[in-house]
Amino acid sequence: MCYSAAAAAGKAAARSLDIGILVLLLPTLLLFIGVLIFTIRRANAEA
Repeated sequence: MCYSAAAAAGKAAARSLDIGILVLLLPTLLLFIGVLIFTIRRANAEA
């Protein structure tokens, strides 16, 4: 139902959904990358 509603909404709504997905994904990815870099640097400092 959600897919068919999004598909019927048109190009502008699809673009808005794409931007919304990126806005929600970006902070999560930045946090993940930050923790990964922190962990790698800390492991290298101990070795």
